[in-house]
Formats: sequence, structure tokens, C-alpha cells
Amino acid sequence: MVNQKALKSLIWILAVVFLSSVWSKNNSRDSASDINYLPRTDGQTKFNLHAIPGLIQVEDYDKGGLATAYSDSTSGNLGGAYRSDNVDVQTTSDIGGGYNLGWIEKGEWLEYTIDSVSSGIYDIYLRVAAVTDNRKSITLQLDGENLGIASFYGTNGWQNWTTIKIGNVNVQAGENKVLRLNMTSGGFNMNWIEFVPTDSVLLSSQPNHISSGSVSSLESSDGSSGLSCSFNIESEWKNGFIARVDVCNNGRVSKNKWTASWRFNDESRMTNGWSSNFSGDNPYTATPLSWNSALHPNQCVSFGFQGSKNGLYVPSTNISCN
Repeated sequence: MVNQKALKSLIWILAVVFLSSVWSKNNSRDSASDINYLPRTDGQTKFNLHAIPGLIQVEDYDKGGLATAYSDSTSGNLGGAYRSDNVDVQTTSDIGGGYNLGWIEKGEWLEYTIDSVSSGIYDIYLRVAAVTDNRKSITLQLDGENLGIASFYGTNGWQNWTTIKIGNVNVQAGENKVLRLNMTSGGFNMNWIEFVPTDSVLLSSQPNHISSGSVSSLESSDGSSGLSCSFNIESEWKNGFIARVDVCNNGRVSKNKWTASWRFNDESRMTNGWSSNFSGDNPYTATPLSWNSALHPNQCVSFGFQGSKNGLYVPSTNISCN
């Protein structure tokens, strides 16, 4: 005859072991070394609306607190801006203003609930800056699936911004997916992430908290050099606009210099610019400064300028780079 008391004790012990195993697995995501995980939703809610394709300001990470929506190595917000938890956020001097993450350390992570995800092949752009020239890296995951690793080197300043890229990423459709940024190294600042369909020439996002105007993108590439460049209208008004140009190295060999040239096909003209040396008067040419001349594989640099235009139409532009 089976001893009922002993059987009940055995069942109780097995249940405790099983529940302990589940608890341990669900909480292992708090370890910096564990980057494969199942999204955890206990107490975690979205801070802002996000969509893919689209642009995500990195300071708009989910609500839920330490070890639920983010992991941060220091106590309090060292930047003292925008949020009042332990993530370090400061105001930025990048194009368009707004905020950026700072004081980033290896092993930290943040999560973002993405309301709507459209399937497709995407280029993922990340806006970063750093002082030291050693290699930095960031790993991206969507619902636990690895999207890729973005790497870059120093930009010679905490507010000398550059755009890096993870190319040709296959993303599956869904709702309320969780995007996670794993800081696999430290010592850099970060402003935003943007998911752009590889077959798209129109960006619906509005970078850097710019709240008015339309945003468009025209891309050109030089197959022989491995370089591509995109002309992006970030903000516009009746008689003017602000533009950003991204020059990206899509090849396998580092480039020591680059040149971007463009011409307006209408009455639009450039009035002033930043983060580059400019010459010409329609056509215009931009060449690098000392700190943004080198382009490693899958790395981008950006420069910007303000221009004048006549009327409500987006400037018509031809752009090339080599």
C-alpha cells in the first residue's frame, strides 16, 4: 500500500523545486551576462508610444523601475534631466536638442515596449558619441531575438555625435513587443535609435524631439567606395529648414576620409552648417573635420545645416558621396 503521507510530502517537495526553478529563470535577466531572456511584464508599462518602423528616443524607456524596465549601475539620475529614477539622462546639444543617455556602463540595459511592429528588412541606426577611441558596442534584442551588435569608436567629444548602423535586419510583425538595449561596453552617450525599412526613401519619424514640419530622406550610394549618404529634412517651416546628412560605410574596409556633394534643384540654399567643412554655392561639398574623418565598416557620421527655401515644399535635392 502506498504511504499517502509520504506521497504528499514528495509532491510538495517537487512543487517547491519546480517553482524555485521558474523564479530563478525569470529573474536571471537581471544579470548583465544573460542577454537571452523572455520579456517580463510584471509592473512594466510603456512610457511613450513606439512603433517599428520609426524613431525611438532612448530616454523614453519603459516604466517599472530598476531590474524590471532597466538596469543601471549608479544610484540616482546623474544628468538630472527628464526622468527621476536611476537612469542617467542629460540635455543634449545634438541636432534638434532634447535629451541623451550618459554615464553608460558595461552591463546596463533598458527596455522599450513597441506598440506596433511591421515585418520587413530594416536598417537600424543608432546615434552615439564618445570621447575615448576604444571600441564600444551595443546589442539589440526584440522579444529575446538578437537583432545584431552595433560597434563604433570615439568621436572626440561627449556631444560630437555620429550615427552607426546595423544593416539588413529581419524583423517579424507583432504588437507590444519588448525592445532591449544591452550595453556590452561603457563610456559613451546615446541619443536615439531608428528602424528604417531598407526599401524606404521616406522617413515618417521626427528625430530629436522636433515637433513641427515633415521629415524626408533621399539616399544615394557609391558602389565602388562602399559609401552611401542620405539627405534628411528634420524640420521645416515656410521659408527654411534644418537638414541632416548621414554618410555610412557599407563596405568591409575602413575609410580615412569622405566627401559628400549635393545640389538643390529649386531655389533652396544652405545658410550655415555644423560638424563638417563646407564649400561651394549650389552645388555644395562637405568634407570631414579631424574627429569624424575615419569611417569604420558599418559606421556612419553625420553633419547638419540650416537652409532657406521658398514656399511650403520640401527642397528638391540630388546628393552623392565618395
